[in-house]
Amino acid sequence: MTELPIPLIKSLTSLGLLESEAKVYAALVILKSAGIKDLLEFLDVSKPRIYDGLKMLEENGLIVLTSPRPVTYQAISPNIALEMLVDRHNNAKNDAVKQFCDLDNKI
Repeated sequence: MTELPIPLIKSLTSLGLLESEAKVYAALVILKSAGIKDLLEFLDVSKPRIYDGLKMLEENGLIVLTSPRPVTYQAISPNIALEMLVDRHNNAKNDAVKQFCDLDNKI
């Protein structure tokens, strides 16, 4: 089990990842490529949380499945992943601003 830097995990959670997702993503960046067993040995995260984290990270395009048997994942570049997370927040901000403007126009 490896201790990941707390500031890194906090930064990733501030960008919208759950703590378990942040840990799984960081582990995949460090390990380059890993399966479930590797992640279980590397992290202090339960197996269900690893599965949930992998599912969400893959759905958000932050990791890719590189092999179906054995299941192996790889993280996309942190520079690209961080830009994707920031863009998602900026889009949400812009949408919220638009919604507030629409509310003002209705009142």
